Amino acid sequence: MADQRVNATISNSEATMKQYQKKYEFKIYDGADHTYMRYGDDLNGHPENILARNPSW
Repeated sequence: MADQRVNATISNSEATMKQYQKKYEFKIYDGADHTYMRYGDDLNGHPENILARNPSW
């Protein structure tokens, strides 16, 4: 995902989830915007957002 503010929290999230023995998996969708879930609804929008949105459901 093209949002470094969100990506910067991944390592802290992993550590916290490990501390509480919770399953945590993340996936970065190359080229997807921060709001790809909303933008992915637009069939004429950026294909990266559509490709990221559908498997996220």
